[in-house]
Order: sequence, then C-alpha cells, then structure tokens
Amino acid sequence: ALRRLTAHDQDSKVKEAALECIGTTVAVYGRQLGSGRQLAISSILCDRLNNEVTRLATVRALIRIAVSDQSDVLEPSMNRMTTIVGSFLRKSNPTLRLAAIEFLGASPPLSPDNDPMLLTNVSDLVADGDLRLASLSLKMCTRLVRSRGAPICDLLARDNGIYERVLNL
Repeated sequence: ALRRLTAHDQDSKVKEAALECIGTTVAVYGRQLGSGRQLAISSILCDRLNNEVTRLATVRALIRIAVSDQSDVLEPSMNRMTTIVGSFLRKSNPTLRLAAIEFLGASPPLSPDNDPMLLTNVSDLVADGDLRLASLSLKMCTRLVRSRGAPICDLLARDNGIYERVLNL
C-alpha cells in the first residue's frame, strides 16, 4: 500500500484505497510497525493532506487511526497535521469540513500552539447553517476547555465570539 501511495503514476482511486489500507493497518498494528515506519507513514499522510485529490481520503484514514487505541502513533506529526487539517475548516467542501472537524475532535491531544488558529476556523462553523458541523465544533471547543482550563475561555468569548454564536443558536 505504501508503494501504491507514493507512486506518481497511480490512479486516484488506487491512492484512495491505499490510504484506507494504511489507515486500517496503523489503527490495528500501529505500535508494532516500529518507529521508523511510523514516522514514514506520518510523513506520507502529511504529504497526502496537501494533495487536493487525496485530501479527503487522508483525513478519513487519520480519523480511523485517531479513534483507535493506536492513536499515539500520530503524536509526532500532530502539530503539522493539526495546522493542515485545521485549514480545511475554511474550505467550501462540506464533506471535507465535516471530516476535518471529526478528526480534530477525535485526535490525540492537540498542541496549545494551534488553539488560536483552530478557534478562529471553528467559530464560523458554530451557526445554524449546518447543525451537524456546529455540534461537532462545540464538542471540540468543549474538549479544549476541559484540557486547557480557564485561559482558553477568553479566546472563546472575546477573540472569536463563540459564546455569542452559541447563544444565537
């Protein structure tokens, strides 16, 4: 699957299937793959996030890994992944936005360095236009408040207006 994923002459459906295979393999056997292979897979997944054709399939593979008991395999690349996936919250593709917020809600602990960017991107999703996205966005904000405590509340209320948006829902 790694060979298929890194080959330049593969069809997009083949790459999507390879990503699904990689996600399942890491979700089941993550720690047994060894640190070298884990880093290689994380790097490949980050590269696939930057490719518009494979981006959604990559986020779905990351979700599969994040909800497994092998999710700590993602930790070395979480800052980079969070930055990239967090930017998908601004994209016009609703399926990609939904997958991105699902990953961010299920992922291993997020770095506090990404909080301002994530909250800025999430604040627009807390609206009555798509209640599923709003619900997942609020769950992610709740997760951040539980892990960070009171200091993040200022970001939620003052800087991003998420509290006001919740009251308007």
